[in-house]
Amino acid sequence: MRYCKKISSFASVFLLVSIICQLNVNAETYFASEDFKYTYRYDGTISVAGYLGTSSNLNIPDTISGENVTEISWNAFNGNKSIESVSFPDTLKIIGDSSFANCISLKSIVIPYSVTKIGANAFYSCTAASVIEIKGNLESVEKYSFNRCSSVKEIVLPETVKSFGDYAFYGCSSLEYIYIPPSTTYIEKHAFDECGKLVIYGYSGSYAEVYAGEKNIDFVSVGEVESQRFSENKINSVQGSYNKFENNNAWDLNSDGIVNNLDFKVLCQFLVKTKNCFFGESNYDFNGDRKFNIADVTCLQIKISVISV
Repeated sequence: MRYCKKISSFASVFLLVSIICQLNVNAETYFASEDFKYTYRYDGTISVAGYLGTSSNLNIPDTISGENVTEISWNAFNGNKSIESVSFPDTLKIIGDSSFANCISLKSIVIPYSVTKIGANAFYSCTAASVIEIKGNLESVEKYSFNRCSSVKEIVLPETVKSFGDYAFYGCSSLEYIYIPPSTTYIEKHAFDECGKLVIYGYSGSYAEVYAGEKNIDFVSVGEVESQRFSENKINSVQGSYNKFENNNAWDLNSDGIVNNLDFKVLCQFLVKTKNCFFGESNYDFNGDRKFNIADVTCLQIKISVISV
């Protein structure tokens, strides 16, 4: 009987130790470095988990403790009412769920080329953001990710986006323009609900056109979807007449003699007003509608696609 009790006590201790070990394996350990709280990812890189500083201009470093910053953890900056701007490092790959949700003072959202995933609710209710620019190889805009960004007027997306989750841009009541690429094959039913000013730009025959028709959203064609090897004639029909400046092609915005993604970057900087236009906004009205907006960015995207094929 005493032997059985010893075995039972040993089993209880063993079980308790096992539970503690399991908790230690599953729990994340957090560290602090200057203004940031962080943890290590499975591959040894850094995930930023919080902000310990007070600056309204958040500059996330590319390395912490000698390791690349590749992720923003879920909830990392959720509810921070002081952040007005954020600069992401080119090492960043993942922006986690709800990471910037309810950052009501954040004025613009510019996602770098390196990011391949933006989590659900990532920028939920960032009500002060007037521009959303997503670069890189993002394939999916997750559900609720930009829900209720009520001040955003223009959205720039990469050509790689294939799907939009439900309520992704729900309640973006000031949204006027978005270009949806031909790679997009699925948009959830309520992705753009309560976006009363929205005009979708895309290719005739694309899923974007079908979706716009089903949702009674105005659609403007920038070309035909059958071929992505667009002729110069098609480009001209989209852009209308464009300006040429002395010793400067209108498309070559950085004057390096080549029209490529660097010019696209400059035009986006003009659009979000992080860089002053060289010749005034009217000179970048590539589609001839007497406005400088996301439609002109689309024209430049098409121009670059022609040159690159």
